[in-house]
Amino acid sequence: MKCAKMDEPILVDTSVWIDFFNGKETENVKIFTYYLENDLPIFICPVIIQEILQGIVNDKTFIKVKESLLSLNVLDDDYNKPGLRTI
Repeated sequence: MKCAKMDEPILVDTSVWIDFFNGKETENVKIFTYYLENDLPIFICPVIIQEILQGIVNDKTFIKVKESLLSLNVLDDDYNKPGLRTI
């Protein structure tokens, strides 16, 4: 995995979430999975939450995914936080 520090906070892009949900094993999905498995700081923003949720058609799945996403660190509109890397 190409990462300077594997413990610095990350903001996960919608494309990485989609690949993750579809079971693709890209480099960014591997990094994201590492963060999930090791309880490292993952951030998300309202736009990404909206983009992910709009693709879900099943109500139960929608609720479950929404709750999971909102349990992450949700950024306000200032995405340029020091030390935050986007994958």
